[in-house]
Amino acid sequence: MAHQCATCGVKQATLALLTCSASCLGAASVSLGEALVCHPPRDLTEDVVRELYSDPDVSGAQLIGMGAQGSVYWHDRFPEWAVKATTDVTAVTREFTLQCDFHEQLDKWNLDALRYVRLVRAPMLLTDDGLMVMQRIVRPTGAPGDAARQQAVQAYVGQITNADMGDRGKRGYYVSRATTLGLLGIGDDAMQQDVLDEELGRLLGTIHYRVGNDFSDVEFLVGSTAHDPTVRLRVVDFGLCLGVPLDKAEAVDRLAAPLIAEPHYPIDRGEVFKSAYLQVATAAGHADLARRVLDEAM
Repeated sequence: MAHQCATCGVKQATLALLTCSASCLGAASVSLGEALVCHPPRDLTEDVVRELYSDPDVSGAQLIGMGAQGSVYWHDRFPEWAVKATTDVTAVTREFTLQCDFHEQLDKWNLDALRYVRLVRAPMLLTDDGLMVMQRIVRPTGAPGDAARQQAVQAYVGQITNADMGDRGKRGYYVSRATTLGLLGIGDDAMQQDVLDEELGRLLGTIHYRVGNDFSDVEFLVGSTAHDPTVRLRVVDFGLCLGVPLDKAEAVDRLAAPLIAEPHYPIDRGEVFKSAYLQVATAAGHADLARRVLDEAM
């Protein structure tokens, strides 16, 4: 089985440490489960990461977003990369491992090539003091919010609960479904809106019923990366995601909770999202559970 490098696209047949082509920033790649990820440039060492991100006020690193699990920064010395800084080393290590598990399933079920929705690739470097390097998500040209600070743009794709979508949230600048569709290049195209909703249903269904995880408190950022210049919904921040025993009574409430708490998913817009979600659940042997989850969320 070939494994594809997430950065340069080169496919390799082995799971050993590899050297990718020059287009891969001259970096080495290493596989994590079924997913292959690329390390940052060789000069972005652990010592450099600590120098730039341990004290952002001194180094000039710029804040992208912040939340309960830490703050995310980027530095103009390495603009392709972002760093999540946290004092909870155990939590960030768990998040590192969890992303690898997610990508193993997404690769297995061909969901790493969705048109509009992508999980940010597994972190590239993790220091023992809680600094996690990952691909930086660049805000789209013309996006609302603080462009000078390169503030992250968080998208709502479902029912909007904020009275004013211009409110700044703790992790970025929140935008409505209509603004998100415009930034993705979908606009009023109903067929492409259905594609987006189907992809979201397939993604969430896979995480719920193939991985057995609640996918709680994730964020959807609109933007591109240095290695994928297309503007997409980039799913990030898996620090609060928890495993769910699908054979237990608690599963309905646990899986419905993120659908209720955060309007990332278009459960209010008709049947496309729900149909895709149920299709994945049915194939995984959890059709009845998925129907009860959707009923609870509605």
